[in-house]
Amino acid sequence: MTLNGLLYSATLKQDPEIALSALNAGAIAAGLSGTGPAVVSLSCTKNDTDNIRDTWQQFDGEIIETGINNRGSRVII
Repeated sequence: MTLNGLLYSATLKQDPEIALSALNAGAIAAGLSGTGPAVVSLSCTKNDTDNIRDTWQQFDGEIIETGINNRGSRVII
C-alpha cells in the first residue's frame, strides 16, 4: 500500500507528504487512495491513530477515522 501509494503520487503529481507524515507519526502503512486526492493510513494502536490525526491537522481536507469491518458485506432492507 505504501509503495503503491507513493509511486502513484509521483505519477499523478499528488503530494506524498501527507502519507509520509502519517508514516512518521506511527502508521504501519499509508498512501494515496485510488487516483487521489484522498490518502489513507493504517495504525495498530489508539496512540498512533491520535498521532496521525494530530499530524494531519496541518493539511487541508477532512479526516475520517474508522475501524475495520470483519463482518463482510450484507444487504440491509
